[in-house]
Amino acid sequence: MARPVALATCVTIGYDVPWRQVHGLLRAAALSVPGIAKDPVPYVLQTALNDFHISYELNASVANVLC
Repeated sequence: MARPVALATCVTIGYDVPWRQVHGLLRAAALSVPGIAKDPVPYVLQTALNDFHISYELNASVANVLC
C-alpha cells in the first residue's frame, strides 16, 4: 500500500476568532473533501502571530495518489 501524499495550505484569520474554532473548522473542511485521508488525521499549526491576524497551516494527506 502506498503512503499518502502530504499537503499543506496557509490561511490567516483575525484575532477575534477563537483558535479552537479555527482548528475545528479547518479539520472539518479537510475531512469533507473526497480523497483526503482519515489517517493520518488532518491537523492545524499556528505558524505566526501577526499584527492583525494569526497564520494557520492546515496539513492533510491525499489517500490515493495516481502516478
